[in-house]
Amino acid sequence: FELNVVPDKQNDLRKELISFAFQQTLIRSFGTKTYIKKFVGYLAYSLSFEENIALMASISLTGMIDILGCIIFTKHVLEQIFKQINKVNNIYMIETLVRIGGYLGEEFIKKQYIHRCYDMLVKHSSKQNFFGKSTLILCGTLTLIRQLVERMSQQSVLECFVLENTGLWSLLLNPYPSVEVMKELTQTIKSIGDRISSKDTKKKILPYVQQFMSHFQSMVNTPNLEAGPDNIYTLDMQAFIEEKFQTILESENKN
Repeated sequence: FELNVVPDKQNDLRKELISFAFQQTLIRSFGTKTYIKKFVGYLAYSLSFEENIALMASISLTGMIDILGCIIFTKHVLEQIFKQINKVNNIYMIETLVRIGGYLGEEFIKKQYIHRCYDMLVKHSSKQNFFGKSTLILCGTLTLIRQLVERMSQQSVLECFVLENTGLWSLLLNPYPSVEVMKELTQTIKSIGDRISSKDTKKKILPYVQQFMSHFQSMVNTPNLEAGPDNIYTLDMQAFIEEKFQTILESENKN
C-alpha cells in the first residue's frame, strides 16, 4: 500500500511499521493467523525498498523465527520472501535468506532452500524468459547459492550441488546469453570446486568444465560472430572464465 505523507515522514512511518517491536505488537493485538494473512507480505515486500528500510525489514523477518516457530515461519514467511525474490531479486533479499539459513542450520538449508534455488534457475533460464528481470534473478540466485556453499559442509555441498542436482551444469552447458550471468555462474562453480575434495572435483566437475571450455573456445574462434553487450563469447570473457576455472582444470593432473 502507499503512504500518503511527505517522503521523510513516509520513511519514518515505514520504519515504524516494519520494526521488530511493531511486529510483536501486531501479533499480540491481532493474533498469529491475522498477522500472517495481513502483514507478512508487506514485511517481505519491504526488502525491495531503500537500504535503511530493507535492512530493518531483514532484521524483523529473521526475528520472526523465534516468535512464530520454525514450522509456521517456513510455511508463511520464508515462502513470501522467495515469492518476492522471484519478482525483484536484490542483495537485501539474499542477505536475509543467508541470515535465516545460517540461524536455522544446514539441514534447514538443504530441505527448504536448495529445491527453491533450482526452481528459480530452471524458470528464469528458459528461452521465453531471456533478458529483463530474469537476468537479475539468475544473478541473485547464483549469488545466493555461492553464499550457501560457504555455510555448508563439504559432503552437503557435494550432495546438493553436484550429485543430486544437475541445474548448474545444465546452465553451464546451455549458457544464458548474459555476461553478468556467466560471470556469476563461473564464480559459483569455482566456489563449489573449492569446497569439495580435489578427487570429487576431478571426477564430478571437471568433465562438465572441459566440455564447456571446448565449446566456448570454438565459439570464440567463430568468424563473424555477432558482437554486442550480450555476446558472452569474447576473449575477455574467456580469460575471466579460465582464471576462475584454473583450479578445476588443474585437477586433471592430480591423483
